[in-house]
Amino acid sequence: MRLNIGTKLIGGFLFVSLLVALAGILGIYNIGVVGKAGDVILYEKVPIADMSMEAMVDIFATRDILGEFLLTEDPAGLKSIEGEYREISSEFDRHVDAIVKGDPSAGVIAVDPKSDVARKVSDLQELHEEFETHANELMGHHTSHIEHEAETAEAMEVFDDHARLLDQLLAAYEVSLSRAEGKELDKRVDASMEAKALMFHMKAIVEEYVALENVSKKELREEFVRLTKEFDSLRRHLTDDIVQEYEDFKVIAIGTGKMFDLKDEALEDERETREHMKVVDELGARVDKALDAVEESSVSDMHRAMESADAAESTSRTMLIAVTIIALLVGIFIGVFITRGITRPLAQCVEFAQKVASGD
Repeated sequence: MRLNIGTKLIGGFLFVSLLVALAGILGIYNIGVVGKAGDVILYEKVPIADMSMEAMVDIFATRDILGEFLLTEDPAGLKSIEGEYREISSEFDRHVDAIVKGDPSAGVIAVDPKSDVARKVSDLQELHEEFETHANELMGHHTSHIEHEAETAEAMEVFDDHARLLDQLLAAYEVSLSRAEGKELDKRVDASMEAKALMFHMKAIVEEYVALENVSKKELREEFVRLTKEFDSLRRHLTDDIVQEYEDFKVIAIGTGKMFDLKDEALEDERETREHMKVVDELGARVDKALDAVEESSVSDMHRAMESADAAESTSRTMLIAVTIIALLVGIFIGVFITRGITRPLAQCVEFAQKVASGD
């Protein structure tokens, strides 16, 4: 079937237009693919990496604050630092939760629950929960230690007051004995002097015990009790006011809940604080590693997304080049085909007209 020139021209233009449209559609599609890959990087992977880095900053801050907490002895300061710790710890939980659950306000989209990042975040949360438990215990014991040390210091002041008064009473008793006469005078003088020596010895033991920093020394307490028994044996040679003052002196030291007990509690709190600090340091190092793992996994995901975007861009470029080359070749072929379809009939018409003009 022979086609006329108009039909050939229209067909050629339509075919070229179809190729151009195909190239445009492929270009738009591939731009969308590249754009989607870019969106995954920008709106999914980058915010997750940011959240993991923020969480790492938080955990470093909490460990620094715990160190500051242990160096603080002022109760008001302890309360303020503990509040700061709670605030930063809450920020850590918020940043980690944003990775798992998403946070629209921060532009974070939740990770796939089955992804490697989600699994590592779950491990991180378990470690941090254990870290929090020991950190709370640490702060509680250190606060208790400071309180017991303060109570011990107050008890020591009262003890010193009783020691001074007892010393004054014994000194006055010795003066009165120097002017006295009668039976057992020598025994009373000896008892007064021995009582004073025992009192000073007991005071030295208490001062040494109160100055302890790490471990309790039971032998000091046992020695104090032994000395009190020696003092008790002198009662009958001493005055009632000396005996009463001695009882107050003794009770403030070894009475239930008094100075020795308060110091024992302070030392026990100190021991517990050190134990929990050791665990907190170990867990802190493990949390650091877990955070590194989360960050590495999120960065790895981001790199894969970037590789996907690069692959999509490369594929798009190749397809556009291929379609462009095909369109160019087809355009040339159609141009040649249509041109021959036009020039051949025209040449025949010219030849026929020349023959007519020559009378053939």
